[in-house]
Amino acid sequence: MKKNLKYLLIGVIVLAVLAGVVLAVILFPSGQGDSPSETSSTAPQNVVFTDRSYSDVSAMDITSSAGDLHIVAAPEDNTSGRDFLLEAYEQYDLNTIALDSAVHSLFSCTNARELGAQSDLESFGLSGENAAKVSIDYKDGSHEDVVIGIRSAESIGRYLLRGGQVYIVSALSDMLYQKTALNFILTTGLVAVSDRVPDEEEGLSELYTEDVISKLQLSGENYPAAIEIVPDSTMLSGYRITEPVTAESGNTAFMELRDSLKSISAYDVVDVGDSDEILEQYGLKTPFARVSYVLNGEEHTISVSAVSGGYRYMTVDDRGVIYRVAREDVQPWAESSLQELRMSYVMVAMIYNVENLRMNWNGQVYDFHIDRTYNEERSETTGTDTYDLSITNDKGDPIEYENYQNFYSTIMGLPILNSQPVDFNEKDLVFTLTYEYFDGGSDTVKFYTEGTGRYNAVLNGKSSGVLRSAEADKAFALLPKLYAGETVEKKK
Repeated sequence: MKKNLKYLLIGVIVLAVLAGVVLAVILFPSGQGDSPSETSSTAPQNVVFTDRSYSDVSAMDITSSAGDLHIVAAPEDNTSGRDFLLEAYEQYDLNTIALDSAVHSLFSCTNARELGAQSDLESFGLSGENAAKVSIDYKDGSHEDVVIGIRSAESIGRYLLRGGQVYIVSALSDMLYQKTALNFILTTGLVAVSDRVPDEEEGLSELYTEDVISKLQLSGENYPAAIEIVPDSTMLSGYRITEPVTAESGNTAFMELRDSLKSISAYDVVDVGDSDEILEQYGLKTPFARVSYVLNGEEHTISVSAVSGGYRYMTVDDRGVIYRVAREDVQPWAESSLQELRMSYVMVAMIYNVENLRMNWNGQVYDFHIDRTYNEERSETTGTDTYDLSITNDKGDPIEYENYQNFYSTIMGLPILNSQPVDFNEKDLVFTLTYEYFDGGSDTVKFYTEGTGRYNAVLNGKSSGVLRSAEADKAFALLPKLYAGETVEKKK
């Protein structure tokens, strides 16, 4: 009885399934009353180019209102590993990964919805100024034309016309629509200076590998007199301005300038070529600012135009490319000045480097001799060579280090009002200061009367800046006290 009941239940289930199938056929007859869009909306997604692959392509030309894009298949023996090249742009640094990905995307884009044949192609951006016409040559000698249109408003994707049929496709790269070869030229990492690495021969420890500019020149309309800065170990900051005046650099503005030159990128590319006509067109034949420098051993030259809409046009080295860069990205070097890049004082020689300090004031010569002893413990702590100093005057009398240091910081820290070069006459000489260094060489600063209440500071025969004479006179007046071994208070 139980066995018969089991077979009866199975039979009832089978009849119910068959009845459902019959009902479905009656209510929904196949192929009657369905539009192409309704059919495709329920169909599984698939690629549009089922019959082709990007590897079949020998050349592809894209024409749009933005311009023309000529893509060719890379030679099979190319060493770059790339699939495609931009014809006539091989000499430029291209984003070849983006180029390959863009072409690949056309042959792997998926059919999100099929709209069939359409009479009004312009409304889909498939004709007129919004259309990007793609002409494809295949390696087997065949050819076809497709059109890429605007983005679909009704679903995610972009309109595509192929074989007279309109599709909404997804996963199609935007780099194929309204783009030119300029869009594939790299704009990032135009300059990417490597960090300095520890080097025992250079004395670089892992804790001290600061970036070093070994040459810097600023010129252009913003710098009527070119500024030149070089490293100088005798300077407290490590940098000296040699043109158009002689002064110490290495201040905060200089460090910000140095950091901004380590990495250069652009907003976009606007043109290629380096003819006078092209440079003139973008304000680069006579640039607003130009910087030539060597940073961590890498040499670069960058020029920028005047500001245009918050941007500047820019050239980098001899790439033959006109970039557009945000104003703030180049501001530290393009919009600086001599006064900003120099220390506010004439110069401060590194106190540990000075072996003899000689001064002449009111016809009296004051000489100080310094002996130094290497302080190993402090040197290891600070990461830089440090010494203990012993000072005597030219009579052999000892001078307290604290008094010497207080005088040193006062006389060296006299503030500069402006850095415009000023002529001077030897008859107006007031004070002479000479540094003689342990490793050889010397620097001489002379102060000349310059009008009322001003001195012109001249470093090694070249004007360095103008300062107030009253402040300088107070500093000079401390010299006899120091020489006599009297207390010199720290400048407040």
